[in-house]
Amino acid sequence: MRSDFSDLRTQVADFRTETKTEIAELRGEMRTGIAELRAELRSEMQTGMAELRTEMQSSTAELRAEMQNSIAELRAETQGSIAGLRADTQNRFAELQSEMLRGFVNVQREFAGVHKEISSQTKWILTGLALAVTLYPIVNRLLLRLLP
Repeated sequence: MRSDFSDLRTQVADFRTETKTEIAELRGEMRTGIAELRAELRSEMQTGMAELRTEMQSSTAELRAEMQNSIAELRAETQGSIAGLRADTQNRFAELQSEMLRGFVNVQREFAGVHKEISSQTKWILTGLALAVTLYPIVNRLLLRLLP
């Protein structure tokens, strides 16, 4: 029986040794696998980051080009609008000038008409005064003779 126990102990000790050895091997394999996985992940991450950088740079370049085109279009449109506004303003200014000139001509005609009327009235007033100065002494003498 003793021999059975010692055999059993030997077997258990062997089993423990084998288990420890297998566990150590498994740990080594796990470390190696994890290291390989980390290296692979790093490589994939670096590749992904490089691709992302390249994509971001190309997207940024495209966006810049689009922005420059948009700005150039906006500038051209703005300059066209400004030119149109200038032309419209000049046309309106010319129209206003011609209207003002017509208005001034009409005012001058009205002043000329008023001046003629004033001249005519002045002539009548002077004629009336001259007639009154001439006729007053005659009317005065007649009245003195007729009214005793």
